[in-house]
Amino acid sequence: MKPLKDWDNLKNGFTFRQIYPSGWGSLSGRPHLGLDKIAGAGTKLYMPFNGKVEAHDGIQGGNCLWIFPNGKNIIIRYMHMLNRVNNGNFKEGEVIGQVGSTGASSGNHLHCDISQGSVQISNINNFIDPETFNWETKQGEQMSVIEELQKACAEKDQTIIARDKTIAELQSACLTKDSVVEDLTQKNALIGKDYKNAITDNVKLKKKLDILTNKPNNDLGANWSLLAWIKSTIKKINERK
Repeated sequence: MKPLKDWDNLKNGFTFRQIYPSGWGSLSGRPHLGLDKIAGAGTKLYMPFNGKVEAHDGIQGGNCLWIFPNGKNIIIRYMHMLNRVNNGNFKEGEVIGQVGSTGASSGNHLHCDISQGSVQISNINNFIDPETFNWETKQGEQMSVIEELQKACAEKDQTIIARDKTIAELQSACLTKDSVVEDLTQKNALIGKDYKNAITDNVKLKKKLDILTNKPNNDLGANWSLLAWIKSTIKKINERK
């Protein structure tokens, strides 16, 4: 992260490589090694990366901190600080000091410069412009990846929910189908039973007709009773159809 929360909106003092004018003693005519951000006294300064800090004092820089980010071959210096932490290891985002005007300073501001590998005061080419420096961190990149993974997981969860709903619908359909099949099976069983009964009735009917045709009963009442049974049986057969 950037040293100041309002970094992008703060006014600049001396910019990177700007030549000091006359009146600045030994600095006159030399390029400015970093970037000055004008801010009120006591404005919080933050640890830009996880890493180690060392407290330094200087006539020009006043109260300073040298920051050694983990995994980066650079040194970041904060100067003119009002207050600062002592030597130690700090995490990105922790407050490590306050803006001030100590040392060779004409007002409250943060001087920030970035060296590659080592601080070489006489070699401007070894410094990086803080204005164009990439203050984004691996931690920030990891958070972005985590957010993408969380989004993907949420989408996957929605897919799983939709799949489970489809499975539930299919299971319900299968249960309905099973119920229909069971009902049809029962009806088929009844039909089969009726069919057997119909065959039995047909056999009985044939026998009765044979009796009526070939061996008529001299008892008219018995014949009428037989005819009534035959009529009833025929009706029953027709109803099965």
